[in-house]
This record gives sequence, C-alpha cells and structure tokens, in this order.
Amino acid sequence: MASIPLTPDAVFTRRQLSTVLTELGYPVAYTSLATMSHRGTGPKYRRFGTRSLYRWADVLAWLEVRVSAPRSGTAEGRAIDSAEQTACAGRAANAEPVQQQA
Repeated sequence: MASIPLTPDAVFTRRQLSTVLTELGYPVAYTSLATMSHRGTGPKYRRFGTRSLYRWADVLAWLEVRVSAPRSGTAEGRAIDSAEQTACAGRAANAEPVQQQA
C-alpha cells in the first residue's frame, strides 16, 4: 500500500502517481494521466528526459479543484449540482459566439 508523501516536494513518475492516487482512494489510471497531460487538464508536471514527473504539491492542488465541497446528504449534492449546472448554462448563454474561420 502506498503511503502519503511527507513532503510537498516529493516527485512521482506518471505510473507511480497513478498507483499512489488509486491506493489513496482517487482511482486515476496511468492512461488517464497521459490523456489529461495531452489535453492540459491534469496536474502540472515536469519533464526529465522522456519521463513526466509530478510534484506532490501540484497533485494536491489539482485534486482540490476536482473534489466537490463537503456534503451532508445526497439531496444537498443534487441541489449543489443543479446550481452549478444553472450557473454554467448562464455563462454559456452570455458567452460571445466563436467565429469560425474559412
């Protein structure tokens, strides 16, 4: 079983990070981390040769954004999710249209 890193400067390879996160209850596949790095939606990482290296502090910051606020019940969760969807829809309706290039 993986242990929680004691220092925010601990560094993991992509495969190690996948294992650590999964064992800590955040199941993230190695291939998902690779896809997220390509799309720019995953935790920040650095390159050392051909290896992607993830700093634990950057991973914690990324997790904080992805994890929901504490909830006391499922009804509360549905209300929060509904409010978030309404807010997102409002922002999308107010966004300027994207102009397509010919």
